[in-house]
Amino acid sequence: MAPRNQRRYRRGQEMTWREKWTIFRHNRRKASWHELIAYGIILNVFGAALLLIKAQLDKDVIKAAVDQKFRDAGIRVNSTDGTDEEEEITEPSAVLLVMITMGGRMANVVGTMKLYKVSFI
Repeated sequence: MAPRNQRRYRRGQEMTWREKWTIFRHNRRKASWHELIAYGIILNVFGAALLLIKAQLDKDVIKAAVDQKFRDAGIRVNSTDGTDEEEEITEPSAVLLVMITMGGRMANVVGTMKLYKVSFI
């Protein structure tokens, strides 16, 4: 019988992928506190930038909706440069808005979790 501290493997004496993964997870290096702070700040800044882009796109959507209501009511708005040309109003895709919002919020949440994790080290 083999000693207790010696591993016994199956026929080919090879580890399964689960055993290899467990050993890898156990031996990997943990992030230090200054790495966690840096990751948290970078992710929060990235999330804030995405949400600022989303706010600008929302502003454009609202402006387009108001201009369309004016146009439907027959009200013409004077432009400051003196031209009477009608400019085409484009609205950003709803899918784009959702993806930007989701990415920004996810980056903020993960960044905040990284910063919060520092207090437990």
